Amino acid sequence: MRVVVEEIESLVSRAGGHPIWGYVHCLRVHALAEMLEREERIDYDPEILRLSALLHDIGLYRAYSLRESADHVRRSVAVATRLLRDGNFPSQAARVVLDAIEHHPPGAPPGRSTELPSSRTPSPSTTSALSTSRGYSAWSVSKTTSRTSWRRRATP
Repeated sequence: MRVVVEEIESLVSRAGGHPIWGYVHCLRVHALAEMLEREERIDYDPEILRLSALLHDIGLYRAYSLRESADHVRRSVAVATRLLRDGNFPSQAARVVLDAIEHHPPGAPPGRSTELPSSRTPSPSTTSALSTSRGYSAWSVSKTTSRTSWRRRATP
C-alpha cells in the first residue's frame, strides 16, 4: 500500500497548487487528523488516514474540475475511486478512504458539499480534519501480522 500512497502524494503535490485547497491544505488536514486520532486514542491505519487527507479535495483541482460532476465531493470520490483502483489498493481500505471523503465537510449529507454559514466558520483545514478524523474513527481497524481488516463500528 505504501507505493500507492507515495504515488498519490506525488500526484497531489504536483496538481494541488491552489493556496487554500491544494497540497499544503492536505498536509494540514493530515496533521490535524493525526492529532485528533492521538487525543481520542483511536487505533488507525496511517496510510488510510494519509490517503483520506490527500484525496478529500482532489475534485477541486483544475485537472479534475471540468470532467466530473459539479459537486467537488462527488468529483473527489470519483477521482479517488479511479486512483485507488488503478493502484490496486485493497478494496476494503479504499472504501474507508472513500467514506471519509464522502462525509466532509461536517454536517453535509454524504456526497454533498455545503458551505458552513457564519463569519465564525472554522478554517477549511480544521473542518476537513474534523470530518476526516470523525469519519475515519467510525471504522474500527484491527491489525494482524498477515493482514489488516476493517469493520464498521456503531457510531454514537
